Amino acid sequence: MQFEAGPKPKSGILDIAAYVPGKAGPKQGKVFKLSSNEQPLGASPKAVAAYQQVLKTDSGNLDAKTGMGVCYVSGSSNPMQGITLLLGVVSKDPGNVNANFNLGLFSMRSGQYDKAIGRFQNVVKTAPDGEAYFYLAQAFQNLNRKKEAVEAYRNARKYIHDAETVSSIDHLIQQLN
Repeated sequence: MQFEAGPKPKSGILDIAAYVPGKAGPKQGKVFKLSSNEQPLGASPKAVAAYQQVLKTDSGNLDAKTGMGVCYVSGSSNPMQGITLLLGVVSKDPGNVNANFNLGLFSMRSGQYDKAIGRFQNVVKTAPDGEAYFYLAQAFQNLNRKKEAVEAYRNARKYIHDAETVSSIDHLIQQLN
């Protein structure tokens, strides 16, 4: 019996360098991913269709526009279409946590750390959590703003309860001090 290979991931989607505490300098721009908002095979056609259906009946639905934007950025050949949708969401709702968080992640991915900082600061002002503070710290660290990075890592630590992650954060703080 011969097994067929499964679907092949899109090139570059799974090529994420692992973050090793103490090994990534500010100019390397490595990002530690706490979660995944990407599909190895690109945007789910069913997800895109579902968002389109919602938008047919409720064209102002910001959650659907945010979801559609993330799909386009993460898995289409035209990521700017998704960025445009996400920017449209934050123009209508500047405090939209989901749109700002994803724009922050995409800014990190493209090395636009100053933009990421603004996005993540907006998120933690509205809905503080460990993941947003962690990415905020990463953005500060990539710009060599050590004091602010340490403060954001300490804030992240308050919300994260996983011992291994807390230990990694402690290590990062120690390296920055």
